[in-house]
Amino acid sequence: MEIIFFHSKSQRRNVGFLLFFPVLFLACYREPVTIIEGVEVPLTPDILSHEKIDSVIDGFEKIKFFELDTAYISYSDPLDKFEKKLKKLEYSIVKGRDVFKKIVGPFRVMHFLSHDKYYSANLNNVDANLEQYWLVDKKMLHMLLDLILELERLGYDKYGFMVRCGHRNPRCNIASKGSGQSQHQFGRAADLEIKDINKDGKSTDEDKQIVLEILEKIVDDDGGLGLYPGTMSVHLDSRGHRARWNSYKSPY
Repeated sequence: MEIIFFHSKSQRRNVGFLLFFPVLFLACYREPVTIIEGVEVPLTPDILSHEKIDSVIDGFEKIKFFELDTAYISYSDPLDKFEKKLKKLEYSIVKGRDVFKKIVGPFRVMHFLSHDKYYSANLNNVDANLEQYWLVDKKMLHMLLDLILELERLGYDKYGFMVRCGHRNPRCNIASKGSGQSQHQFGRAADLEIKDINKDGKSTDEDKQIVLEILEKIVDDDGGLGLYPGTMSVHLDSRGHRARWNSYKSPY
């Protein structure tokens, strides 16, 4: 072992500063954050692979329909029409700050949750760790990621759209005047608001057509596409078979 001696006071002062500076830096360092709904949220990398999407979803505790709180079942399905279809599905339990986790690209779990009273209660006090129940199909999120990656490959703005909604429980679906067979109720659908995809400084039908052409290849015969004419909105879903409609409301 080599022992180093510092003979002068200036040498000892310099060494003392060098030892103190890292401690001071660590004490003052603060993890970068962003503000969402008035809450400080750590900055994290975007989710840009199917494997990472699956990892986030697999990290949530799961619950079957018949294990759900009875008050939630009555609230979320007020017409008592969907038990047969919902009872085969598995819900993710989202608690507190889980809503801020990124799930695909820069988009967060909160963008795909039913925006009901449970959602509002949680956002009003995320540190209370209140539970929400979330249906989401990984295949739909994979489709959305494939859109992001293809937009980037083609030189477009890969994040030139917003996620307007994802899962809508039957109550939320009624409130939004959705189809009675809406895939949103089963966590298989997302509605997008298209922005300036081609980076020309404006949002036009040309941007929407770029997205639709890409999604036509991605969704193919494995899901549905809603064109929502006269708007900048697009619907995609992973229902497992081909469906297309050129109206604002899905006929199925």
